[in-house]
Amino acid sequence: MILARATLVQLTAAALWLSACASAPAPPREAPRETPRASSFQDPVQLELNSYEWRALAQATPLLWAYRLGGAEVDVGEEPARASVLFLGSDQALRELDARTGATRWRLPPSPGVRWRAFAATDTRVLLLGDFGARSMYSFHRRADGAWLAGGAIVDSPYAATRPALARDGRSLYLDHGCAISLLDDDGRVLARRDGLEARLPELSVETDVHRCVGVPEVLTRGDGWTAVLAPTPSGAARLEHIDDAGARTLELELGVVSSARYDATTRLLIVERDDVIEARSTDGVKARWSVPLEGGRAQVGDLLVSAPRESSRALWIDARTGVVTGRRALPDAASWLYRGGLLVQGSFGLGRLDDEERVRWFMPNGSRVEGRFGDWLAVHTHWGVALIDPERGQQLLGAHAKRLHGVTFDADADADARVAVLSSAFPHALFGLRFTPTGGEALGRDPVRSPASDCGESQEAARASIERELACHPHALDPVVFAPGSAALDEASARALRELGARWRATALTDGPAKLLIIGDGRVPSSVDPWGVARTRAGVVRAALIDAGVDCAHLHAIDGPLRLPEDVPRRETTRQGGRVTILSVCSVCCLL
Repeated sequence: MILARATLVQLTAAALWLSACASAPAPPREAPRETPRASSFQDPVQLELNSYEWRALAQATPLLWAYRLGGAEVDVGEEPARASVLFLGSDQALRELDARTGATRWRLPPSPGVRWRAFAATDTRVLLLGDFGARSMYSFHRRADGAWLAGGAIVDSPYAATRPALARDGRSLYLDHGCAISLLDDDGRVLARRDGLEARLPELSVETDVHRCVGVPEVLTRGDGWTAVLAPTPSGAARLEHIDDAGARTLELELGVVSSARYDATTRLLIVERDDVIEARSTDGVKARWSVPLEGGRAQVGDLLVSAPRESSRALWIDARTGVVTGRRALPDAASWLYRGGLLVQGSFGLGRLDDEERVRWFMPNGSRVEGRFGDWLAVHTHWGVALIDPERGQQLLGAHAKRLHGVTFDADADADARVAVLSSAFPHALFGLRFTPTGGEALGRDPVRSPASDCGESQEAARASIERELACHPHALDPVVFAPGSAALDEASARALRELGARWRATALTDGPAKLLIIGDGRVPSSVDPWGVARTRAGVVRAALIDAGVDCAHLHAIDGPLRLPEDVPRRETTRQGGRVTILSVCSVCCLL
């Protein structure tokens, strides 16, 4: 009886809260923009800007504003006319700020008895999720002024993962109950509920039934009067469903087993990826437009940042409109991302961008990893904080001792080229804005496994005793380079083999560290007045070709022999009598074991 009364009190309070939201006057419009002062404490979550912590965070970058955070979600509008930041403060109030000044545009005050824990937002709407006692509540608002549109209690779910969710196209919102979803219209009203796939587990006791969610539906996009949902099936395949605003299914299309499905924002095509093929369908998913075999690799369709798993062997770049493959290349054995027709690789040297010849255009030290993309720029998490980089120019635009970069927006009032970066820190748990100018970036490091050409010189002979000592480290004999009698010129086959060797050396150097190559000229040159001179010239030619192929000259040693080779180094004799140059690959680490 007491429990029933408590529940009745909670539901009555919830009804009063919703009624108050519906009848509440619209929040005041945006006040004149003023730069917040460090000494002003009108807002209880606004922080002092002159403290030691903020000076350390900002360093040389101007710190504009700072607020205490009450949740992990932050939404940053990138439109020049808007320049907005939406976040949940530590006082449980939802705010939209002017990113350029930190001034509050509108604020939803805390709701009595409700603890908001998450939100999701589009350009026009905001969906809030919270708890009211033992019940979950949602509240739907207009983004422009925070006006309340709809809300209510969420039907109880056996899963605790109730949260707001953003569709794959970024244009519609829905509720995720853990193993079911509720579709919402633009006014926040629940249109329909789509249950996921559950599996009944063995009973733990006679009185207990245990279920496990094995498939959650996902909203892909919203059309004119219908919503596209990717739904699981008992067979493990995926099914594309269209659910109209009355809750009826108007389309059910079997897609088979898929790895991913998304809508391309530019072409409005449905891109479906399987293990062996990637295809594009019309917006409604019915008509197939093009299909491309994946060739055991990973594909980038359109202008996206795509992560390539280590088991992928090839990368493909595909034009989203036509399905034409615009580029192919082998993937190194390292974590990599496909971006704008180029390749970002994370290896032993750190994070860098490779060109078509496996050379590093720029790199960041080890411990750096890609966190996300903001327009043409990438956010990179480093051992000291967060950096914003321009991957095309190889420049770092911004660096801060922060935990996460949430977005970048315009600051046209300060400078036509100025931007504001919105970041968050862990200690204190706060959100802050920094102003920076993209044209004032610092150049990133250059190729970490290739010395400048001016440092290489014409020869790099090492002491014979040192080379013989390294030969005890179990070198691997590569195919010898064979020359014509009396000649030190490379034929086309030998030049091509050295280019391939350079590419393999670079790929290994980027992921496992550089190996040392010993180039040994053979002095047994028939009918030569100066056999060792010819051998020395040939070794120098091979060395120069390998440097041109991208091998760092600091890891190349050329010598004209003779050397005392270990017994386990195979003697590869050539069938031609012109002479040869032997190349040995030495694992430098092995000497330390």
